[in-house]
Amino acid sequence: RYEGQYIQQDSGEMVRHGTGTFSCGADGIEQYQGSWKNDKMYGKGEFKFASGAIYKGSFVDNLFDGDGKYTWSDGATYTGSWKESKMHGNGKYIDTEHVAWKGKFYNGKYFNGKTYIIVR
Repeated sequence: RYEGQYIQQDSGEMVRHGTGTFSCGADGIEQYQGSWKNDKMYGKGEFKFASGAIYKGSFVDNLFDGDGKYTWSDGATYTGSWKESKMHGNGKYIDTEHVAWKGKFYNGKYFNGKTYIIVR
């Protein structure tokens, strides 16, 4: 279910464009609220997952891309840069025991200067 702005394409098709809220799953348990561009999540928004996890930040073509914060259902968080829905660039991951991993992330892995470490 979608509530928000649309734009009509040259083909006559109406697509999500502007701001709006999309809900899906049983009782709308998953929800995206934010900006749309040509029927894709694009720009600033927030996605709430059925698992209880939440991502708030930038989207490009339905993927986390740019700055954002992801909070897992167990309370762990990552705040920083994203690329194609993976932790990528400068960021800070705090695990469930409050251990912080701050610095460079590459393709979803933490880089400590010598090796890549899978944190999640």
